[in-house]
Amino acid sequence: MSIKSAQFKKPLRTILLAVGFATVALGLIVWGGPASENTNQLGPTTPGADREVNIEVLNATTFAPAEHATAIIDGYQVILKVDPGSFSKMRISTDVTFADAVWVDAANTYELASNHSGYQQIFAEFGNSDTPLKLAQTAAIIKPQSADSGIVSVQPLNTETIVVRIRNGSMTWSDGDSLIEGLEEVADPALLRWTIDDEQAEVIGIRSFGHRTGVSGDESVTLASYDFVLGLPKSLEDDAVVTVETETFGTAEFSFDPTKSTSPLVQVSQAGWSTRDSKVAYVGGWPGKYDPLEDVNPIELTVFNVDSGKAVLKVEPDTSQSDQAMVRNSVYSFDISDVNIPGTYRACALSIGCSLDFRVNNGVWLDVTGRIARSAYHQRSGTPLGLPYSTIERPRPRHPDDGTTVLQSELSLLEAETTYVGEVFEELENQATTEEVSEFAWGGHHDAGDWDRRIQHVRYARFAADLVREHPGTYARLNLRIPESDNDVPDLLDEGLWTLDVFKRMQTPDGGIRGGIEATDHPHQGAKSWTSDLQLYAFAPDPWASFAYAAVAAEYAHLLKAYNKDLADTYTESALAAANWALDQPAPETERQQEKVEAQKLVAAAALLELTRDESWHDLLSEAEFFTKPVQELNCQSLDLCDAAWIYLRIDSDLIQEQVRTNILESFTNTANSILEFGEATPYGWTKENPDIPNIWGLGAGGAPKAVGLIRAYKATQEQRYLDAAVDAASFSVGANPLNTSYITGVGKNSPRSPLIVDSVNGGLPIWPGTPLYGNHAVRDSESWLFQFRLSPAGVSDDPTQAPYLYQWQDMHFPQWTEFTMHQSHAVALYVFGSIAATSSDAS
Repeated sequence: MSIKSAQFKKPLRTILLAVGFATVALGLIVWGGPASENTNQLGPTTPGADREVNIEVLNATTFAPAEHATAIIDGYQVILKVDPGSFSKMRISTDVTFADAVWVDAANTYELASNHSGYQQIFAEFGNSDTPLKLAQTAAIIKPQSADSGIVSVQPLNTETIVVRIRNGSMTWSDGDSLIEGLEEVADPALLRWTIDDEQAEVIGIRSFGHRTGVSGDESVTLASYDFVLGLPKSLEDDAVVTVETETFGTAEFSFDPTKSTSPLVQVSQAGWSTRDSKVAYVGGWPGKYDPLEDVNPIELTVFNVDSGKAVLKVEPDTSQSDQAMVRNSVYSFDISDVNIPGTYRACALSIGCSLDFRVNNGVWLDVTGRIARSAYHQRSGTPLGLPYSTIERPRPRHPDDGTTVLQSELSLLEAETTYVGEVFEELENQATTEEVSEFAWGGHHDAGDWDRRIQHVRYARFAADLVREHPGTYARLNLRIPESDNDVPDLLDEGLWTLDVFKRMQTPDGGIRGGIEATDHPHQGAKSWTSDLQLYAFAPDPWASFAYAAVAAEYAHLLKAYNKDLADTYTESALAAANWALDQPAPETERQQEKVEAQKLVAAAALLELTRDESWHDLLSEAEFFTKPVQELNCQSLDLCDAAWIYLRIDSDLIQEQVRTNILESFTNTANSILEFGEATPYGWTKENPDIPNIWGLGAGGAPKAVGLIRAYKATQEQRYLDAAVDAASFSVGANPLNTSYITGVGKNSPRSPLIVDSVNGGLPIWPGTPLYGNHAVRDSESWLFQFRLSPAGVSDDPTQAPYLYQWQDMHFPQWTEFTMHQSHAVALYVFGSIAATSSDAS
């Protein structure tokens, strides 16, 4: 079969080709066509398989459960066997965007360096020039710390102390149960005897934390890890080799090289930076009472080029911070922005140790953006996952053709969000009718801890559309290798439409929008999205959901005119029907409900003004005294007023009032300045849209940088300091934080292992890359059960309520830390990382 480049409807679009799994190694092959979206098939259904190209992993050390047959690699180098067929060129990457991948002459082997840990999808493109004609995929789990029990790592804290991490046991998911292996009794870790070079070591401190959780039969299981801070018999010297031993967990050797040995005290963005980014490295922030930097002050940081081994920059600290509520111990920040030549680097405090290696090139943020966008695809409801679009296989969940029924409830989402909080399940059932709406109620994207789909998810669609509108050079052409990649609509918009379409399908004949689909309970133990038998209900239409939908549908209708006029017309009609229905509804009963409806009405009015050029929508804004004066904080975390203001800024000047526009610009400046003030006062430069918002349930520091206000202010004013602060916030999310961890799956070398993806927990699906987790959660007294009944019985001795805020995170299947939602997590992360990718690098 031959394919000409002229056949492709989009620039650089590839025909999406299937993956074939082998039982011993992963072989990836190209097939002739896509899997059907309307069947429960997991593989391709088109006959005539074309096995012209193929890649497979050669250096696997072991494999994940047989149903997925995923190679596990100890280290970051993946060695691939390649069959390029008749093609003369190829490029291979773990980055779906191929932002930094180069075309090379086709060969039979290829060594791929991964910059990230965890489950990695590997993409290979083949052609006879720099135009891709065939695609193959495989996957590997990058697992550099292969020990599931025993001594995992030994790292320096300073020349007098080291930290030894042990992991106590392992857990593998299988059919909703956990198999516990190698669990040692550690009733009191303080009683463990440690020796260093045959001399008894002083235990200066112990930090314990949970690293996985789940079920074994009917019991919840959490496994503990420990960091032991050990005093050395003598100071470390260059190239010193230290032997660490404990009777319970064995022996490990540690060689100290001040230009190579990694230390948890030196933290950088594990995604890396673009050449032109503001770059900040940090030293410090140890979680215990012991402060390793107390006698090592001030600190000089040296940045080394990894390939040459040469020092390229030496800098003194900019600031020293010790915020008791946030980190407790010393933190120093270092401006390393002068490292601006593409390459791989590490930052070393020579009396302490070094950071993980980090990249500097102009594709690092686009790599992250592509992962987040692909993770949204993996959250789709109502369609199977599998070849040729994903190396992860999952049956189609919650589709009416598979027997799923959805009944209409008279409870609206507006009431559920304001009146029946905590009683939603019960009220959905109490107000249920016998009307079945199953035919329309499928699709959308799943949240983490359950599989509901709510109107708030349209925020993901909005931010995807904003990226295409604001950066068409980058995102109108972005190929995400999804089922719609060969149509004329940009892939980011296609993914947004997957959420919008479920609400359009459920639109009532008179225009009302049902607020979403919900079950009668949280998922039962062991349930998977494709096996759950909980009854589903559709919320009743309400004006809040209808205005929210109308706004985003209008934005899509406006944008789709350039790609698919018929689809644009369809969404125009749907948006107007939803907005007019909402306008005809009586005022809600409570003040809180009225506030929510009025806020979304403003967003819808702005979007419909842009779409229709009908001045009556501006009249509605004027009646509400829309920005008759500037506001101090737009609070772009809630996005209601912030979205309306942002849409208004881009409307043609002949339709708007210049003074209103001026007031909006001042409001964005006020908002960004407030965010800057907060970020400058906190360790590690993380940000919040509103300092009064509590640091709970994904509202504080985590995988989604709270920097929408900064990004929008930068785009409106071009003030570089706003973009720099957004980059700092994004860097925190991917490793530049005191835990030295990334809060996004499959991003960075210390990426999460236990997100609350129920299909992974109960169904054994691999943890796909790109899911932004809630992150740090300020554990409240009412949540003392977390420690009392889950952490403490497993041997975890550190009560999270006693830890500074930036340590209140655990890589466990608990919603406070590792849950996510499409609107809070994916939407915000997509927009922030995506905007940085297009504005601070050459990607645009």
